[in-house]
Amino acid sequence: MADKILEVFLVDVNPTMHPRLKDVSGLLKSRAHSKVVQDNKDEIALIVYGAEGTNNELNLENEESGNPEQYMNIDVQFPMQVPDLAKIRAISDLAMVKGQGNSDFLDALAVAIDMLVKVQRKGKKRILLVTDYQVPVDLDQTFMENLQAQLGDSIILEVLEVARGDVQDDAAEDNMRVLAGLAEGRVTPMKAALKLSEGLVALKEVKPVTTMRVDLEIGPWMSIKVWSYKKTSAKTFPSMKKYSNQLEADDPEATHLVTRATVYRSTTDADIDELGPEKLTRAYKFGKQKVPVDEAVEKMVSFVAGNKELKLVGFTKRSSIPRAWFLKDTNIIVPWPQAKDSKDKAGLDPEEAEKAALGLSSLAQALEEKECVAMVRSVRTANSKSVEWGMLTPHLVEEGDFVLFNRLPFAEDLHIHNFPSFDAEQQAKDKLQPSASQEAAARDLILALDIGAKSGHEDPFCVDRIHNPTLQRFYSFLGARALDADATVPPAADFLPACPLPSSVMEGAVAAFSEVTSPSPTELLLQLPSLCSSLFL
Repeated sequence: MADKILEVFLVDVNPTMHPRLKDVSGLLKSRAHSKVVQDNKDEIALIVYGAEGTNNELNLENEESGNPEQYMNIDVQFPMQVPDLAKIRAISDLAMVKGQGNSDFLDALAVAIDMLVKVQRKGKKRILLVTDYQVPVDLDQTFMENLQAQLGDSIILEVLEVARGDVQDDAAEDNMRVLAGLAEGRVTPMKAALKLSEGLVALKEVKPVTTMRVDLEIGPWMSIKVWSYKKTSAKTFPSMKKYSNQLEADDPEATHLVTRATVYRSTTDADIDELGPEKLTRAYKFGKQKVPVDEAVEKMVSFVAGNKELKLVGFTKRSSIPRAWFLKDTNIIVPWPQAKDSKDKAGLDPEEAEKAALGLSSLAQALEEKECVAMVRSVRTANSKSVEWGMLTPHLVEEGDFVLFNRLPFAEDLHIHNFPSFDAEQQAKDKLQPSASQEAAARDLILALDIGAKSGHEDPFCVDRIHNPTLQRFYSFLGARALDADATVPPAADFLPACPLPSSVMEGAVAAFSEVTSPSPTELLLQLPSLCSSLFL
């Protein structure tokens, strides 16, 4: 699990921000919603400055010392806590906080830093400051140096700037310069932030956990010490929980949980009320018959692989293995790392770690040079019942070469589909073969749509920008229903991923498509204007 994040949402609610507070509220709500969905125990706090009221600890401390005018119009909406429905509702109400007070970002930062310093819980501490730079600030150099020292390396400041293009006066320019310096360049325009927050289920940051620590056995005379990490894992649809509505929904003492128990009874002896575990056994189907197999026999017939291993079997050309054969998740195989310090018992000594890095790098570079992959047999855990057959694909980077492990199917895993021929007569078959001009036109269309081959274009099909519409729609509905019991299910079309193509690519594609259709006789079977147009939104 990744380190906990303690984050303060620090929002400017001065009059110039009022038209943008709805967008700010939506963005912050999406960020909090994602934390609730992932259940990662992150904590958030919401502070607004420029508010009409004052509610913060620094003001109270100064008031006790006889200086009540300090840190005025800075309101802590809620302190550092794990986000829940009440916190999301408070963020939703942010659009209605029309501040008329007089406070600036320096005082507000001091309040946010003070809150994070006083939080005793461990975690990465962050401040997200949302502002349009318009409020004049008395730029006291000593005060700013103190803030910079308090931020240090322990607190990360990120600035979300609203309507930077509207900034014209010198005071706003000075505010931009100061905040960019305090944030060390971590400044994001509002428009870009809204685009990045389109998905309610954000990319989940996880702490690296090895799936296997083993020697990659090249042969009886050579091995490379490696660690394996999971690179991809499908995000599954959440499971529904049993819920009882026999109690009032707003009853704080009611858990509404439903428990279920399974009782086995005999079909031949009505006098037996319940069959205990000792009278139950497992059975496997063999045709229409069921074959009982008790636990002791099951252990004997189970295939136990013995010790865990990652053993090289041979090499083959990369082109000989279709991508469609890849099973399950992708894993990264990296060299066994060096020990961080004397207390690190898992790492290797420097000499052994260097050998592992050089060995795996040599293997990866040789595979890349020969355009080959390494075929391996893998047993992930000792005494495992699962033996995997897979391939290692090289990946060369400046930070250090490594390989990717993809599981491949055994013969029993393949599905063979036999389809009848289009026509038994050879003459009819010949008519279905494309001509040389048709093949060339189809090839030109593929090349015209190949964005990756065109420099200067950003690929809209990158996997980290395309969200799962099923999950996004479900969590959008779930969040809305949590806030409003009468919320309706949003239209599915609103969540279909839009992948806009560059205009220059579209022009080339249209021209290439016209070449495809001209030499090929076509027949209109079904017109789907809405679907076709959505493909190139």
